[in-house]
Amino acid sequence: MNLSRQHQWQDILQITAQLQQLSVNKNLSAMAELGMQRQEKLDAFFSVEVANTDAEEIAQGIRKIIESDALLTQKSLHQQQSILEGVKTLVTGKQAVKAYGDIQKN
Repeated sequence: MNLSRQHQWQDILQITAQLQQLSVNKNLSAMAELGMQRQEKLDAFFSVEVANTDAEEIAQGIRKIIESDALLTQKSLHQQQSILEGVKTLVTGKQAVKAYGDIQKN
């Protein structure tokens, strides 16, 4: 792989690692922006055919990206579930307050 392509590929893998770090910090807006940047870089990288001699290295990187994205998806689903549980608790509390208010009126 020529030096330019190697830098492109390493940049993509570095962004993937940064996405994991941002997920730990729960920085969702930065994750979204960085995810879009990574996709643009992936599109540009794969707009040029990958040489057979580079295929294994690229395949290993793709596996790392897939594993990382699967972890991000799992974390996101867990966070979404936590948010939904919090909303349910708020709704239940709101209903209890309303019911108490209705009892006080009577």
